[in-house]
Amino acid sequence: MFLKTITILFLSIAVAISAHAQWPEFVYPADTIIQVNGNSIMLAGQVDTVEATDPVTLGGRLSLDYDGYRSRKENNKVVLNRVPVQLNGEKIYSPYGSTAIEHCAELARGKKYLSEYIQKKTWWQYKKLSKAAYNADIRNIVVNKEGNIVYYEYNGLYKTDGFNRQQISAHYLERVNKKVRNMMNKAQMKPAIVNNQPVAYRIKHYELL
Repeated sequence: MFLKTITILFLSIAVAISAHAQWPEFVYPADTIIQVNGNSIMLAGQVDTVEATDPVTLGGRLSLDYDGYRSRKENNKVVLNRVPVQLNGEKIYSPYGSTAIEHCAELARGKKYLSEYIQKKTWWQYKKLSKAAYNADIRNIVVNKEGNIVYYEYNGLYKTDGFNRQQISAHYLERVNKKVRNMMNKAQMKPAIVNNQPVAYRIKHYELL
C-alpha cells in the first residue's frame, strides 16, 4: 500500500491536532502519525475551503473540498477519510485549496506532468486491462520539498465491472502492480513553490488507466 513497511501510531482524540478548523457537517477521525522511510507523516481528516466567483451573480462563494472516497455517513454527517496533512512536522499543501502552488505535479525534466508520466509508463498494458475491466487508484501522493515522492497509497488492480467475466491471472496482475510501484518510487518531480519557498504538497488521486 505504501512505499515500504510503515509504523503507525494512533493519537488519542483528546490530544489530536486538527490541521484546520472543523466543520459541523463532518465527522473527524483521530489524527494518526505514520513513519515511512524515515519520514513522519500525520494523517487527519481535512476539509479545504475554495473561494470561487459565482458565474451568475459574480459574487464570491465558498465551496468545500474533502476526501470523499468511499466515505460513509454517521448521524447524517460525512465521516472523513484521513489524508496526509503534515510531513516531518511541516504543513503539506493542497492544490485543491485557495493557496496558489507553483510547479504542482510537474516533472523535474521537461514541461510535463505526473499524469503524463503515469500514462506513458502504463500504455503497454492498457488494452488488456481495460478490455477485462480492471483499473487501479493511486491516492494521496505526497511530494516533499526536494521533489521526491515520499508517500502514496496503492492497493493494486481491481475489477471495475462485475458483469465482465474476463479474468486476468494473478501473476500478471502482480507483475503490473510491481511495475506501478517501481514507477512511482522512481518519479522525480520539480519542487513546488509557495511564496518563493519550496513546500511539500499532496496530489489527491490518479487512476492508472
